[in-house]
Formats: sequence, structure tokens, C-alpha cells
Amino acid sequence: MFTLEEKLGYRFKNRALLENALQHSSYANEHRGAGMRSNERLEFLGDAVLGVVTADYLYKKHPDLPEGDLTRIRAALVCEQSLYEAAQRLGVKVLFADRVAGAAANAQIENGVITIAKDAQNPVRAVFGHEITHRIQELAPEEYRAFREAAIAETEYLDQKVEGTRALYAKGDQELSNLEAMDEIAADYAGSLVEDGALLDRFIQSNQGKRTLLWKLRDVFRSLADRLTGQYKSQARQAGRRLEQALADGALGVSLGLGYAPECFYTTDELIRALAPLAGQNIPITVHMRQEGGGVVTAAQEMVEVARALKAPVHISHLKAMGRDNWRSKVPQVLALLDRARQEGLDLSCDVYPYTAGSTQLLHILPPEFLAGGMEAIVRRLGDPDQRRQLARRIESGDGFDDIARLAGWDGIFLTSLHCPEDRPYQGMSLAQIAALTGQDPLTCCCDLLVREQGEITMIDFMADEEDIAAILRDPFSNLISDSTYPTEGQPHPRVYGTFVHLLTRFVLQRGDLTPEAAIHKMTGRPAAVLGMPDRGVLAPGAQADINIFAPEDLREPGTYQDPCRMAEGMDTVLVAGVPVIDGGVYTGAMAGRIVRR
Repeated sequence: MFTLEEKLGYRFKNRALLENALQHSSYANEHRGAGMRSNERLEFLGDAVLGVVTADYLYKKHPDLPEGDLTRIRAALVCEQSLYEAAQRLGVKVLFADRVAGAAANAQIENGVITIAKDAQNPVRAVFGHEITHRIQELAPEEYRAFREAAIAETEYLDQKVEGTRALYAKGDQELSNLEAMDEIAADYAGSLVEDGALLDRFIQSNQGKRTLLWKLRDVFRSLADRLTGQYKSQARQAGRRLEQALADGALGVSLGLGYAPECFYTTDELIRALAPLAGQNIPITVHMRQEGGGVVTAAQEMVEVARALKAPVHISHLKAMGRDNWRSKVPQVLALLDRARQEGLDLSCDVYPYTAGSTQLLHILPPEFLAGGMEAIVRRLGDPDQRRQLARRIESGDGFDDIARLAGWDGIFLTSLHCPEDRPYQGMSLAQIAALTGQDPLTCCCDLLVREQGEITMIDFMADEEDIAAILRDPFSNLISDSTYPTEGQPHPRVYGTFVHLLTRFVLQRGDLTPEAAIHKMTGRPAAVLGMPDRGVLAPGAQADINIFAPEDLREPGTYQDPCRMAEGMDTVLVAGVPVIDGGVYTGAMAGRIVRR
């Protein structure tokens, strides 16, 4: 046996890094008493290297693509679906399992099938490097031997690495010969070549006779990148055509949820380009902003930028400032920002619902990167222990997204719809309460619920301030919304049944923030003006006769958060297009509403 230091005339300055790179977390956990560390931190660095290599290729290959598209393509390129495709092109099948035989193993190949542990530290390396190399060993032994010889010649501290590899596999009751250990080392080296483009190029240059194996791996990877790029460009063109067709069909405007997937992945420039058909047309854009907590002012500035670029009206949906630290400071800043923009000649407005609690899917406690890839990918991500650890760190930091778990607190998040029989008893409870009952920390409890329920959980989150709500209502360019849809199950938000009566009873009759006339205007004339419907929301000759008749003293909102499904009272006469649909508090059966087109 020889040492590479002697062969290459090179000595590693920090041999501990080399040893650390071989320590899988399972092995390190078994030897905590010896002070061993796993290779997870080095894995973090390796993932960054893979990102750099991929980004470098996409950047040089596609100079026409903006940053957001490049980011999404890179993310798609290293997802599991792409790994499957790449493996198929190389003549193998990829499966994911709870564990792979052998404590040291992240993956194995047998009969052309690669099995990867669900908790594998780096599935990209497992597929593109290590296990594919073993597949080439099966299919092209002569070519593989030439590669192994070259890889071994590049490996520092070979003797120690062989012994370390044998010891690692012995922990999983796998006895390796020295030659088998060198096979594993060569396969790991192939993984490094796939991740490090510069290393790969240098290796190819010094081993010209062995190009086929390495170029095969790299070409598959790059062809996937090219295909994904073409798909994204095609999707962008299709989205533009769909928008133009919707406008031609009479759509009143465009509604965006920048706080939700997939719109959250748009950059500002991409958003402006996507909305280009609206430029100068006075067609409203309604937007749920990217952030409503500490980043709400920055999010509002983005909306001003969109309005300025497109010369189009922009309407901010359910403006608020989430989180106690942001109360009574952020909302005045946003309102002042919008006022300055209007003085500039821009058309900006907002709306608000009159409750301190919001309601949405529980998934939206997650940062944007955890929402990519569709529900199946999200659920799989939440079931991965490594991903959960990353999620815990992201929620702890709260950087760059509305961290509802921190803004509302686990005791301020109540679950309102659950489907699995074992979870139904938790409906109406906070995540803090459920965690206490199950003996878990709140995040683990939350992830387990989302996995079991396949992401289909709704919540009510208490995170806003009533004084902020009143300040928004007093702004002359605001209007009221319910921000609700009719529920089909569970324990919904009381806004479904009582929003408009709640505004009148709480903010007019009790608090006195608005006059009755101003409140009614914010429920009728203001939203009609936002949508460009001059014949609605007013009592005038020729206008649409949509009319509610009520006595303020008769208004009641019996619904509560604990008992929400109770209709508000007092709106006893309702006309739609002049036709009575509620008369004396009783539904007449009339269906006088019509689809509204621009």
C-alpha cells in the first residue's frame, strides 16, 4: 500500500477535515464519548459548492434569464424528480427507503437499483456520484478500473482512508476488503467531481483517456438543466398568454398572493414583467403582500414600485402588522408611504378585515423554500429529520419571511380543520395545547400533524392589533373586506358569518372610529371604485340596485371564535339588482346575481 502524500508530493495541512468528512452522523452519534463530530457541517459546505457549480453553468449558458428564474431552475435541478430522471438516463432506478442496510450507508446499488436512505445527507451526491459510479463498475469494468486508478492517485492519506472506510462499514456488519474499500473511496471521489466543476475539469485534463465516464455524469446533469430552462421559458410565455386572454374575456383585474407559493418565488422585476399586459390600462392589481410582519414596510415599498413601473392601480389586500413588536409602528409607516405615493400621482389603496385574528392554511408558518415543489414534496420535506432541523433554525431566526410561529406564538395558533380521526379531538386547540397533550415540542407536533394530514390543515392565528385596524379603517383610501370563503367543514373564523355587522357594532357603535356613513361607504362605494364599477355602491338613478336595509340598534354578531357558525343578525332586507333575496330575515329563493365583466 502506498500513501498519496509521498506519490503526489503534497501534504494536507488539516488532516482532521479529511477524517471529519468520513464521519456520518449515525457513526458520530454512536461515538459521542470520543468527541466525534459528524460531517453535517461539511455537507452544508458541499451543498453550497454544488449550488455554485450549478449556478455557474446556468449563468453562463443562459444570459437572458433573470435571477428568479435561475434560482427556480437550480432548485428544480437538484430535486428528487430530477435525480430520478438522471438515474433513468444512466440505466438505473432510484428508490427511497426508511433506512439502507449497514449503519454507514446512505445508499446502495444492487441489480441496477439505487436505494437511498430518506435521511441521506446528500442524495444528489448519492445518485450522481457514488452509486452511479458503482453502476458503471458493473457495466464497464475496464473503464471503471482506469477511473479507480486515477481517483486513487488523487486521494490523500489513502492508507488511513482505507482503514477508516473499513471501520465505518464494519459498524454496519459489512466487512470490506482493502480493494472494496478503495472502490468506496473512488465512488466518493466521483461524488466530489460531480459537485465541484473546477475539480472535475482539472481531473479530466490530467486523465484524458478516461473522459467518457466523467463526461457522461456531467452531460446528464447539464442536459437536465437545459431541459428545465426550456420548460420555465415556455411556462412564462404561457402565463403571459393566459393573462392576455383573461383580460380579453372581461376580467376585472388580477389578484396575487405574493405571500404564498408559487407567487412568492417571483422577484419584483419578474412580477413587473409578468404583469406587463396591464401597463397603463387602469386595470386593478390586488396583492397579498410578501410580508405582513417586520417586513411589511418593505413589502409595501415593493407595491409602490410595481404601481410606478406599470402605471396601474395597485390595491393591498388585508393590510396589517403582525406581531406585538410591530404594532402601532408599522401600519402608520405604511399608510404614510401610500399617501406619499398618491401625491406622486400613483393609484394605491388597501383594505382590512376588522378582527385581530387571521385565518389561513397551517402550511404558511413555513418559510418560502419549504413550500416549493407541490404538496407531495412539502410533506416529504417535513418528514425528513434533517429538514426539520433546518426548519427549526429558520423559525428561530425568522429572516426573510412572515414567521407566524414567532409572531403569533404557538399558543396563538389554533387549528380549525383536521381530517384524520386521531387528530379530530385537537380541533379548536392551540398548537401549544396539542404539544403539551402529546408530550412534544410545538414544532415537532406541528410537523407531525402536517405530515399525517398531508398539509390540509387550516388555522386561526392571533397576531394583529385593534388600534392598527382602526387606523387603517380611518384612512380615506381603505375599504372593508371579509377575507373569507364559505367553509365546508371544521371550526372557521367568525368573519365568515359576521364581518360587516362586526364593523358596524364594534368600530362604529362601540368605539366610534367611523361614522355610519363612512363605514357603509367602505363596504360599498370604496370597493366598487377599486374594481372600476361606477354603477355599484351608490344610490343613484341608473345604478345597480344592490341594497341592504337595517336598523343599527338591531345588529348583533352572536358568533365567537369558540362557536363561530352563527349568522349575524339585523340585515333583514337585502335586494340584489332590485330583487328581494332576503325579506324579513328570510331567504326568498331568488338568485338575482350575475357574473360581472369589465
